[in-house]
Amino acid sequence: MTGAKPKFADPVPTVVTAREAALSRLAVLVHRLDEDEANALSMLSDDELEHHFKSCLMQAASHKDNQGRPGFEAIVDSDEVLRRREALVREGRLMKPATFLRGLGVTKQALSKAVKSGRMFSLDVGPATYYPAFYLDLEVDRKELQKVTQALGTLPGWSKWQFFTQPKGSLGPRTPLEALAEGMVDDVKKAAKAFVER
Repeated sequence: MTGAKPKFADPVPTVVTAREAALSRLAVLVHRLDEDEANALSMLSDDELEHHFKSCLMQAASHKDNQGRPGFEAIVDSDEVLRRREALVREGRLMKPATFLRGLGVTKQALSKAVKSGRMFSLDVGPATYYPAFYLDLEVDRKELQKVTQALGTLPGWSKWQFFTQPKGSLGPRTPLEALAEGMVDDVKKAAKAFVER
């Protein structure tokens, strides 16, 4: 029986090979992140990162199972986005117009004027309209916050929300809100300009 080949001598795909290929593809994706995105992810704890990564893996597997269903990915994504936005409402980070007006101590007309001039912005969650609670934060100079909001121009409300609430590498990495609370007004204005121009 000398010279006989082992039964499984032919190369076959293994878990190790698949894992190495997947890690190589993942490395390529990570290198495509911009500085702000990479910094934002590095702020997560190991547990949070593992949770999000495993959730993404499960979603990827689920999408493979549902490839024959047109529009499935769009449904999953829009449902997830809505859930995240509803969570912001529950956490009190977004406020109903009446509550927001009471907190600001202004009239509906004054708020409407501030939104039209770009000094403030609203956000839609499903069919309802909300306002960012950070405009009521006493640690942030509201006039400077409104100037930065104006600097964001005609960007959609959710893009403005992303700007204010996500860490920026150019700020240390702080969120623009945290930087404003520390008096870094000029740095935040520069970050807003870069955000609009990207």
